[in-house]
Amino acid sequence: MYRRPDVLLEIDTSNNCKVHVDGRTLSFGHAAVGLVDVLHRPLTVSEAVRRVRSRTGGQLDTRDVMTDLVGLVHAGVLDTRPRLGFSPRPWPAGGYDSAYVHLRILNDRRRKGAFVAAVRETVRPGDVVLDLGSGSGILAVAAAQAGARKVYAVEPSGMIGLSEAVAEANGVGDRIEFIRDWSTRIELPEKASVLTTDLVGNEPLDMKIWETLTDARQRHLRDDARMVPASFRSTARFYRVPGSYLSAHRGAPADVATWNDWYGIDFSPLVDQDDRAWIGTYERPEVIRDWPTASDEVAVYECDLASDVKPFEVVTAPVDVEAGANAVVLSYRARLGPGTEFDADPRKGGADSHWYTAVWLAGRAAGPVGPRARVEYRYRGDGSSGLHVRRVGGEAQ
Repeated sequence: MYRRPDVLLEIDTSNNCKVHVDGRTLSFGHAAVGLVDVLHRPLTVSEAVRRVRSRTGGQLDTRDVMTDLVGLVHAGVLDTRPRLGFSPRPWPAGGYDSAYVHLRILNDRRRKGAFVAAVRETVRPGDVVLDLGSGSGILAVAAAQAGARKVYAVEPSGMIGLSEAVAEANGVGDRIEFIRDWSTRIELPEKASVLTTDLVGNEPLDMKIWETLTDARQRHLRDDARMVPASFRSTARFYRVPGSYLSAHRGAPADVATWNDWYGIDFSPLVDQDDRAWIGTYERPEVIRDWPTASDEVAVYECDLASDVKPFEVVTAPVDVEAGANAVVLSYRARLGPGTEFDADPRKGGADSHWYTAVWLAGRAAGPVGPRARVEYRYRGDGSSGLHVRRVGGEAQ
């Protein structure tokens, strides 16, 4: 039994569940929430009922659980087979079941081609491979084609039905076991000798790759396991961004005058009381490519994904900065395999790139930058990071 991927839930004050599906709103009892959760991955009816009852210490009667289960089946929320195909909902509402995101990834030959090349040079005949965030199955299939004896492809989204079909179409379905779940919640029957993943964010740690791989190393991998990717080297560079771009993120007095003219309302507090020093955002590489640089590239941190040691908390990188600098762009180089690297420098990207780049813009409280500055970067954990710029001889901004 499976849950269909595109379901919206509403929980009322009595803990009853309303399910929004196919334009209908249906009401269910207390067990529906648990059923929709546990059946995110395939389970037998008896196992699903057992898990839901165990969550409440057995307080829910089996008949109540079965009543909600049958109702969810009749409503089309649960089915005995996973639905093959992309989500009918548009991106981003359709999440990682949307066609758009996977087509963008596959059309990004520069990045995804580097990952595939790294898998093929890393995997050896007889390897056991763990592929995290398998998506379309591209890295799992590449690992099987490289001679892996077994591939465990873990993917929490409903995309897993299509990735299974891709494996079958390429003649390797018998060696790939697709698991619809999060890697932090599963147990494997054997340790993997290779881990592959592209859980690499726009800022490389923002998809929690460090935390996910730490768990995988401890529970799913052999001590000598190889990884794709193996490490990151994060870099920073100052830029001069156009004033129109900057005002779109922090506002300007000219905007206040325009809004007052349009609406007859004074919005000056939105600008005058904006005390942000640095404003984080993401931008397309082809946009950043047109910005003039205002410093050389400086290394911020290095992260070895095979290490059990937390990579850093705060790092400081000094750099000479030209006048007019008003943005810091964070990029990275990833060592994917023994002979393969990927450079995410936005100046090397383009319209086919499916990734964005992390940008920190100088807010109204930042003040002038340079001529000598230090970039202070903090990784807080769970994908969250922060950046400050300190002028040498000045205060943090």
